[in-house]
Amino acid sequence: MIHALPLGCVAALVDIEVIEEGLIEWTERLGAYLMDRLRGMMEGHRVIGYVKGRGLPIGVEIVGDRGSKRPAVEEA
Repeated sequence: MIHALPLGCVAALVDIEVIEEGLIEWTERLGAYLMDRLRGMMEGHRVIGYVKGRGLPIGVEIVGDRGSKRPAVEEA
């Protein structure tokens, strides 16, 4: 598969260009927006135990009781 190497290099260069155009900054801004929105939703939704993350990888814990952090087996 030696003939496929140039195509892989082109794909890698395009990825690098996208990253340099501000992909990381965009994901940080979008992640911060999502975190704010999800944390705001905690006030109206008792099943959201906590929200944490950085950038776009965000975790939301669904609980039956926030105090005990009991998993929301029935609610989910």
